[in-house]
Parts: sequence; structure tokens; C-alpha cells
Amino acid sequence: MDLLKNTQDRDINSKKRTLTYNVPYRLQSPFMPSMKEKEWDVSESNLIAKINQEQRLMYYFTALNGLSTSIIVNDDWANYIIKNQEIIRGWLEYNMILYIQKRNPSVPGIADKLYPPQERKLEKVKKYWKLIIRLEPVREIYGNEILTEKDISIDHFVPWSYVAHDEMWHVRE
Repeated sequence: MDLLKNTQDRDINSKKRTLTYNVPYRLQSPFMPSMKEKEWDVSESNLIAKINQEQRLMYYFTALNGLSTSIIVNDDWANYIIKNQEIIRGWLEYNMILYIQKRNPSVPGIADKLYPPQERKLEKVKKYWKLIIRLEPVREIYGNEILTEKDISIDHFVPWSYVAHDEMWHVRE
């Protein structure tokens, strides 16, 4: 946050200005039915004055100063957001997925790309495969060679090894 707040990078500041041009005002538009299209086309100070007259908004503007504009969040909304943050996060993620998928129809698995992959605990899988190899021969599917514990790598590729996954369909009897 400090980097974004204090940066002198022209490109970042340009993007910040673009983002803050409408978002702080239009974000609450669903809660302001009295604000019609033409009412948005006024100076920034007049717009903030009109918004601050509305009832039950999430936040109100306390200072107008470009990128340093400040707001105060309504206590009822702050409590609601804190109490329901998981529901709100799920709603936001769902709508973000819909938005991204609509604009990138040929990209598969958008939902899986929102966050970095989580670390998987594979110790049980490793023990499982080592036990299987000790009990009966397991053959790799391409060369039909019998695999040993040294040949198997779980969930990552080692050039001199064969890869075994935690899915049973990867094993050929």
C-alpha cells in the first residue's frame, strides 16, 4: 500500500488516476436511485456534494483532493462487511470469474487462475506409491518398464524419473 501511495512512477500514477476517475463515485450507484445519468455529468465537487446528501451509503467523502481524496465508511456497512466478508468475497470472486470469462472465452480454467496454486501435502501419496511398488510391480505406460521407488516423482517432473500422480487412472496393470 505504501508503494502505491507514495510512488513517483508515472505509469502507476496514470493507472491510479484512471481507476479513481469514476470508481469511487459510481461504485455506490446501485444505492442511489435518485442519481440519473445526467446527474453524474457535473464537476467533481458538485458530484461529491450530491452523493453526500444520499442516505444509507457505504461511505461518504470527507475531503476532495485528487488521489488523496478521503472517505468515511458508514458504521452499519462496516459491521455488515466484517460480519459477511466470506459471503462478499465469494460473490466478488464469482462475478470476477464471469467478467474475465466473458472477455477471454478461449481461456480454460479461469477460476483456477485467480490465485496462485495452494501447497499440496503429498506425503500420504508418496507413502501410498512406495507401498504399491513394494507389493507388486508397476509398469510405466510408455516403455513397459518396471518402476522402482527411485523412478517415481510425485507431482513434479524430474527428467530421469517417471511421474506418478495421486490419480489411479495413471497406473496400468
